[in-house]
Amino acid sequence: MHMATSLNPFVQLNYASLDLLNDKSFSTQILGWLSSEEHKRYKRFVSKQQANQYLLARALLRSQLSKRVLDVLPHEWIFVIDDYGKPKLADRFSHLNLHFNLSHSEELVVVALSEGLKLGVDVEYIHRPVFNMALAKRYFAKTELADLIKLTEKQKIRRIAQLWTLKESYLKASGLGIRVPLAKLEFCFEGECGLDFSLPSSLIQPLPAEDSRFIGLFNVFCFGSEYSLALTIETDKEIDASVIKVNEWTGLNDQLAGLPCELIRKTASRKLN
Repeated sequence: MHMATSLNPFVQLNYASLDLLNDKSFSTQILGWLSSEEHKRYKRFVSKQQANQYLLARALLRSQLSKRVLDVLPHEWIFVIDDYGKPKLADRFSHLNLHFNLSHSEELVVVALSEGLKLGVDVEYIHRPVFNMALAKRYFAKTELADLIKLTEKQKIRRIAQLWTLKESYLKASGLGIRVPLAKLEFCFEGECGLDFSLPSSLIQPLPAEDSRFIGLFNVFCFGSEYSLALTIETDKEIDASVIKVNEWTGLNDQLAGLPCELIRKTASRKLN
């Protein structure tokens, strides 16, 4: 089997719109990529949008894995469920040392893929009704709430969605899930494009030992709708954002839908309180 070659480091962020599924021949083809278990799960979704999110995310993942490892076809990848209920590659592919994470919201699906680096990605449609001050008061740190108060109502909604995606991507990368309260993860927007991240020293023991990580915040526009996307990469050295390959997936053709994705803030260090 072909070994994934090192690009030092290899990190890829791909996103796609559910609009691709309007092409029936495309939908039929990627349905054929799913395993029997994936196909059963796809059929169990009551919501058409949730079914489409699941189908497109899995197809996007399989497509990008096969672009990375050319002699494994999209339908040949085998996944198992880890201890946290998340998919990972089966043991027969472990030598490739490939890590991935998926997320979706409304009309957008996202897949982050790396070689040798654990990562977490989260995407959210900014104007979901849940992104309000009631949610912020329940899940955000006092410093984050203090910053929110200074913003206009429109800015508050965007910032709440952005903070939520940042926290979720961090927890997904660390594998900790709900074991760490979201309010313990503090993010501060510095200047035009800076992003500071801190957590209490009391949480260091259960958290990963790395002294450095990349956390990036992106804006994505999907046919006029704004999304917040956050990517966290666990690493023992600083990563420059330029190594992250960000691409819109066009399905099986070469015509881009023109969905802009912009890195607006980033940090690569962790501060201890």
